[in-house]
Amino acid sequence: VLLNGQKIKLDAYLGAHRGGLGNGYDAGMICNLDIFSSLGLVAAVDADFFTDKNNDGSPVHFIAGIDFPIARNMGLILNAEFALNRAAYKGFSGGFIFFL
Repeated sequence: VLLNGQKIKLDAYLGAHRGGLGNGYDAGMICNLDIFSSLGLVAAVDADFFTDKNNDGSPVHFIAGIDFPIARNMGLILNAEFALNRAAYKGFSGGFIFFL
């Protein structure tokens, strides 16, 4: 957590993945803005760095979404993903978020 204000939160992350589009690493930054207690806005930049030799590039995305808190440690998020380079793709996704 880089910033944990009452209405705005800024996080950075680094991770690793296997399978899917390829093996590699993830990195990014997420900004959450609480509008109401039942609605929030999310903006993020996400980058994947692949270690596979047959990969065409490292996609970078801008993500914008809406966050619906369900419980203290759980929420539902709906995102639109915008490509920031040629290796990236556009899309829409959603899912549950669990906070530890």
